[in-house]
Amino acid sequence: VGRCAYCMQQGESLYSVALQWRTNWLDIWSGNSDILNPATPPAYSALKMGPIYRAMQHDSVIAVAARFAVSVDDLLFWNPDINSNISRAAGLPLVVDKPL
Repeated sequence: VGRCAYCMQQGESLYSVALQWRTNWLDIWSGNSDILNPATPPAYSALKMGPIYRAMQHDSVIAVAARFAVSVDDLLFWNPDINSNISRAAGLPLVVDKPL
């Protein structure tokens, strides 16, 4: 699964994934139109987890968080592989808002 996506595991529900990602199941379902029935999402479905922003060379975590009106804590939570120096991640897609 690529960046900014989540692979559902056997037995998971949109509700359980939403709890892990600090959102609600309706937001996830609305951003994943290939899931026809939210009560029975297919196991191993790749879920899109939020709006995407491509980091630029001059970006900082604080500046990106302010631009999208989210907390630094949430930005780092949604993108656990980055640290406070986003400029090293220039060009990488980042989830910048609560999951869809």
